[in-house]
Amino acid sequence: MGCLCDRIRVVSNQTGIVIFRHPRERFHPLGSSRIASLSLERCQILEARGNAGGITRPFEAPPRTGLLYPGTGSTSLEDVPRESLPEHLVVLDGTWAHAHTLYRDNAWLRKLPHYGLDPAEPGRYRIRREPRAQCLSTVESIVCALRILEPETDGLSHLLDVFDSMIDDQIRYMV
Repeated sequence: MGCLCDRIRVVSNQTGIVIFRHPRERFHPLGSSRIASLSLERCQILEARGNAGGITRPFEAPPRTGLLYPGTGSTSLEDVPRESLPEHLVVLDGTWAHAHTLYRDNAWLRKLPHYGLDPAEPGRYRIRREPRAQCLSTVESIVCALRILEPETDGLSHLLDVFDSMIDDQIRYMV
């Protein structure tokens, strides 16, 4: 797998993004969270420890922090009034099973307001099988959310271009 560094462009996002990453994703060569963490000015990765465990250090969620997590009790970001939108988002990074484990094993996540997405197009992760066509990778979810939260921010599409190029590279290596 080649380095993506020369493809990265920094985007000045306003919404704080915290990627809560499952331990098994840390060294995964096709993980999309590093594209987001290298590209977004306001983005940090918070590592989980153990198989899911808790966080490696305490996380004090700032006011107006929400969890981007689909399911019952989640409000679509598109349905939230502008004045009530979150200013910070926690995004779980891992397979769907890993994300569920992180959610189950970390009570602090369940205390946050939950937000979901209604993607207009299927996910782009062509080399991983997703449970449904509308399931998105970490970077796709972040871009989709930021397009709603801060539609005026330039450069978000470039994160998806980098993601697509990473997938294209991997497909070429597989052939």
